[in-house]
Amino acid sequence: MKILHHLALLLATAILTISSVAAQTPQDARITISHPGFGSLKSDLKSVIDLTLPAEQTQWENIKGYIDTFAIGIDDVRPVYVSVITGIKPNTILIWIPLTAKQQLFKEFRENLESLGYEVTRDAKDVTLFMLSQDAESGWIRVFSTERYAALVLTSDKTALPALKELILKAVLPTDKVEGNMSAELLNTDVSAPAQAHRKEAFAEVRRVSMEAIQKRPSESATEFELRKLAVKQQMDEGERVVGEIARGFLSFVMDKKTPGAPTASLKLAANAIPGTSLAAAIDQINTQPDAFAGIKKFEGSALSGRLNHPVDPMRQANFLEFLALTEQDMADRLKGSKERTEAEKVTSLKVTSSILDVIRSSIKAGWMNGFVESVPDGKGDFVSVGAFSAPEAGSLTAVLPELANAGKGNLVEMNVDKQGDVAIHRVQLAEGYIDLVDRVFGAKKDLFIGVGPAHVWLASGIGGKDKLKETIAGLGAPQSTNHPVHLEIHCLPWVQRFEEAAKKDLPGKTPEEQEIQREWARRRARAIASCQNGGDRIVLDFYVKDGEVTGDLTLEHGLLRFAGKLMSAFSKANFE
Repeated sequence: MKILHHLALLLATAILTISSVAAQTPQDARITISHPGFGSLKSDLKSVIDLTLPAEQTQWENIKGYIDTFAIGIDDVRPVYVSVITGIKPNTILIWIPLTAKQQLFKEFRENLESLGYEVTRDAKDVTLFMLSQDAESGWIRVFSTERYAALVLTSDKTALPALKELILKAVLPTDKVEGNMSAELLNTDVSAPAQAHRKEAFAEVRRVSMEAIQKRPSESATEFELRKLAVKQQMDEGERVVGEIARGFLSFVMDKKTPGAPTASLKLAANAIPGTSLAAAIDQINTQPDAFAGIKKFEGSALSGRLNHPVDPMRQANFLEFLALTEQDMADRLKGSKERTEAEKVTSLKVTSSILDVIRSSIKAGWMNGFVESVPDGKGDFVSVGAFSAPEAGSLTAVLPELANAGKGNLVEMNVDKQGDVAIHRVQLAEGYIDLVDRVFGAKKDLFIGVGPAHVWLASGIGGKDKLKETIAGLGAPQSTNHPVHLEIHCLPWVQRFEEAAKKDLPGKTPEEQEIQREWARRRARAIASCQNGGDRIVLDFYVKDGEVTGDLTLEHGLLRFAGKLMSAFSKANFE
């Protein structure tokens, strides 16, 4: 394997992001990862695997040995930096490696490179510069004796070598302070319109590589393939805008080990956009419309608590609508190939699908997404769930819901079973297998209560779901202003247990490969259940906006870190023994 891949893997175990390199033009995005070093990396990984069972912890020596193999000649107590270079084609990565001085500087690291199959050749004119080559991979390494660092850059495109040589000769060691267990910065010092256009043009290389990597899978339909491509394309749209229009973005990864046996891991974000850009306009839109569901408190014992009150700017509107249109086409294609449904059922199903998507489209076209969800385990393997979202055309569902009864054998619809204020409540029960996702999330042949009001669509399920829905609607209260556009809190254990029960009904895979995938997922679910059995299964995601700055925090509790440790141990056992 290529050493760049090993180093990148070790550095990006937690996160991968960005800072600066002097060889780029002032118009380019300055992007760098800062990591405290290989000693810190091993300490963090050790604290994760220490959460697992004694038998799993025995794999630590193999994991440590694997890291140490690639860290020979590297000083493990000084920072490692990774600079992402976007000003040349193809985009590349410049890695700054602290060298140990136990022997002649660079000697030990060079010998390790050669043992890994690299040919290391000193430049005829510069004693600090070396060319690297291994199979199709080539590059440069330059030794900075005063700083005791080596700068390394590799490429599979030999035509890029002259530009990379100039890059590494002009490179200046980053001096970024490492915050937390890893940090990264994206900084645009030139905020002019030409500089923004330049950065977006440079991002085209990232887009090209990402799109070319998507290949059609043998088992997927043409529309499924197009959906995957569209999803990546839209991710690239977001990435291009961020790289071009952000003023500064800072990301840090923090492991809090203060509580013995119960560490947490957090990813923290702070970012602001260049004034006058579409990104800045999108951020400034937040909190310009009150949250219709802000008065609803988190349900006691909730395993899923979510809030969304977020604008949909023109770029995202276009992308969402394009995605929904292709989703509708995919559903139509699936219906055409269905052997279980009659032609009349297919026509009705497509009509219902289009009408439901039209309600969602009305929300997107209005330029705002506002909703909430709460889901509480009932102790019997099911959940009592209530959710809602705002939609200008919510009332149109009243006409289409009765059609569900004719869209599939066994579907049941009972209109106007109850009412709360101006919300009419209807009961729907879908036949098992009609929508697999509904079966997995809500259970097969379970009652769903759909509330239709003038501006909101409501949904409830589970034992006592209708009563909980009425109680929630009654306590809605007035819309409230908030600078908190996104909140998500998940207790993972009940959901993994639910998916484990659902998987028992799955048919065996048709091929040995599919069967092995099923077995691997079963092993992962078992590890996840064991990891979270005694708590620590919570994920919390929050975003805030104040004075044009976006801040975010994603936190994982110790049970989820234990799960990561179990996966690490299993990988080591399968690959390193």
